[in-house]
Amino acid sequence: MTGTQEGFWRYVHELYARMASSASAGKHAVVEVETSDSRTFEPKALQVYGPFLICEVGEDVEVLVIHESDVRRVRIYRAAEDDNMPLGFRVGEIELD
Repeated sequence: MTGTQEGFWRYVHELYARMASSASAGKHAVVEVETSDSRTFEPKALQVYGPFLICEVGEDVEVLVIHESDVRRVRIYRAAEDDNMPLGFRVGEIELD
């Protein structure tokens, strides 16, 4: 399952990259994850670790760990650059500064 899940998130990243590259001026792409309890967050980076997702979120370094079965929905959309949304999304090892 882990390999499949990692492949899924890599495909989400590919879709994000395509949407970001075709965004009009003043817009950028955002990945939003909704959990089974209806909370949402916008990860800047995501690492698959067994059945868990380790996510870097927020402007300051904040790490959120959730179980993959807690993901209800993944949304990729375009937002105005002046909206307070994180820029960038990648799948791979979390790099803490």
